[in-house]
Amino acid sequence: MLPGKGDLGESYSDNKVVERLQATQSDLEVITVDAHFGYYRERNLLPRLDEDVLSSLRARGIETIWLVGTSMGGIGSLLMAQEHPELVDGIILVAPYLGRKDTLKSVEEAGGVTAWQPPEDQSQWDVSLWTWIKGYTNGEERPPIFLAYGEEDGGAEGHKLIADFLPKGRVFTREGGHGWKVWNPLWDEMLVGLAPLCTH
Repeated sequence: MLPGKGDLGESYSDNKVVERLQATQSDLEVITVDAHFGYYRERNLLPRLDEDVLSSLRARGIETIWLVGTSMGGIGSLLMAQEHPELVDGIILVAPYLGRKDTLKSVEEAGGVTAWQPPEDQSQWDVSLWTWIKGYTNGEERPPIFLAYGEEDGGAEGHKLIADFLPKGRVFTREGGHGWKVWNPLWDEMLVGLAPLCTH
């Protein structure tokens, strides 16, 4: 579980997300990580997650690994799945940060992810990521995504770009903006059917 900017991994415990998740399936092992903004700024988030967490879990025989990302942690989860798809079996995004406004605008103006044609220049990290995301729309193998967000969230237009291509039952929304006041009720909705899926 990757936290948002300004949060720590403990935020998931403080808001009883870990407790509620384990109540639905007691044998789930939940790991929260203090992946603060410095890891993103220095671009060492992915190697640290790989070496310190995910690869070690695989080495222990853990067969199914899902990433959870809230806000900034959402982009971290997507980047990890893009970089190491062999380590990630599923992704839960809660109000994820999804990249620069110009990149999101280009996808939106094209009519969505399916219609968007990635530019030849893939040097920008978020352009490369959205090119990978586009693979969801053309049959390329990708880990399943569950998405939750507030309808008045500042990033909601970007969230809708992903929501548009997800299967029914994998998108959860409610009134409100960007914060735990909205995310906690969304977790209650997701947990009804989510936990069993995380182990298969």
